[in-house]
Amino acid sequence: MECHQFEEILQGVLDGTLEKLPAAAQVHLENCAICQKIHQESIELRNLLQQMPAPELNAAARNRLERAIHQRIMAAG
Repeated sequence: MECHQFEEILQGVLDGTLEKLPAAAQVHLENCAICQKIHQESIELRNLLQQMPAPELNAAARNRLERAIHQRIMAAG
């Protein structure tokens, strides 16, 4: 496995599309200092982002969101 392949798989784990690293990716991680650093920094960044409060929607954005939801509900019938 090459580093760019590992990074793609890692992104899947971080965004929740993959449950865990496949065996080949885990072996690569154990043997690649560069990917170990990327892995550690990615986890730290994800943890920091999860601790941040969600931004408030302004009134215009909230109205657009409500209209879009209403339109989808009406279209679904």
